[in-house]
Amino acid sequence: DAVDTSDPAEVAKVVADPLFGGASVTIPLKEQLSSLIDETSAAAKLIGAVNTLTRLPSGQLRADNTDWLGIRACLAPHLSALPSPEGAGALVLGAGGTTRAALFALSVMGVSPVYIWNRTTSKAQALASEFGAELVEDLSAFSPTNLALVVGTVPSSSGVTVSTQLLAAHKPAVLDAAYLPRMTPLLTAAAEAGCALCFGADMLFEQACAQFELWTGRIAPRKAMALAIAEKSAEPGVPMPTRIKEATGA
Repeated sequence: DAVDTSDPAEVAKVVADPLFGGASVTIPLKEQLSSLIDETSAAAKLIGAVNTLTRLPSGQLRADNTDWLGIRACLAPHLSALPSPEGAGALVLGAGGTTRAALFALSVMGVSPVYIWNRTTSKAQALASEFGAELVEDLSAFSPTNLALVVGTVPSSSGVTVSTQLLAAHKPAVLDAAYLPRMTPLLTAAAEAGCALCFGADMLFEQACAQFELWTGRIAPRKAMALAIAEKSAEPGVPMPTRIKEATGA
């Protein structure tokens, strides 16, 4: 069952239920549940945010982060086409829990340099210092030598995007973690610039498959899960996300 709340106290009531087995955590709670957690995965500790709760047989509550796995799965095929991730250049937009997962994923993949921008500069600066990224204060003046990847981690309703001139000049692969609507302002600009698009529904799918395996200990039914996400996120005239299309065999 879905619980629509931004209050950690409400989450505490949910996880206290004897029948609670696990849950997916979304914004704004990804960085606010530490008091409820007994055990945290190594990746979640380094990321500093969680998106998965699992009740262990011992009764303890374990926290994980699968967002970074979804991000890596979406970006890795585009990165593999480059001579080296070193010097490739990546820009991350945002400063929340998903931003942390993106910065961690890029670090694991060896991408450098990594740039970060957020409307609240102080938040971006804090993450830049924590993850060894470079702060972008003025997005309109951003002019990197190379830019192979762009990752958006802000709500689509914010309207945040990158100039089509910058995108057209570098042709990066562009991932937007937001998945409803499928074509966000960022992906719309990327499409106009001729960039490869990585839909948020693909990230959602990959991280959900990882969650399923954490909760059940079984291999995720990728085709069934992909079909369910495709149905929920379908939009007329918008192509089916790549990884979902592959999983469904469409």
